[in-house]
Amino acid sequence: LDNMRSSDRAQLTMVCTWLTEMYLDKLNGACAAERPDQYQLVLEQVRHVLQDHVKNLDPPTTYQLMLQHGRIDVLLYYAELNGDHERIISHYMQRREWTKALQQLAIANDAKLYYHHAPTLMQHAPVGTTNALIHATRESRRLSMCSQRLSMCMRC
Repeated sequence: LDNMRSSDRAQLTMVCTWLTEMYLDKLNGACAAERPDQYQLVLEQVRHVLQDHVKNLDPPTTYQLMLQHGRIDVLLYYAELNGDHERIISHYMQRREWTKALQQLAIANDAKLYYHHAPTLMQHAPVGTTNALIHATRESRRLSMCSQRLSMCMRC
């Protein structure tokens, strides 16, 4: 990979995808052998490869690979690297892990995601959802006040 030119996008993507699949297979082998020490080592290697080559991987293909290998933990890590908050929140919503979904919403701090998930969260975690919405509203007010002050200063 180090010898490849960055202009060879297709080749980089194919090699990185192949490398990712090899590590996922190795990770499943370590899991099946019930060797926690080897599993942790391979998991760190997988994360390292994903972190180093996140820009060279095609997200839909990579997500599909991870699903085919049953590696939801790695998929969530990769989604986090990509900033794919929607995928992470949807995962926690499907598993009914409301607190984790709310935590991820706070990290994302995206109004569209709040509007999309708030009705369901309000039914299942009303207190947490209300607190998250209040906090998000306060943060957005602070940001809008800061931007207003900044625009006023720039006029001077």
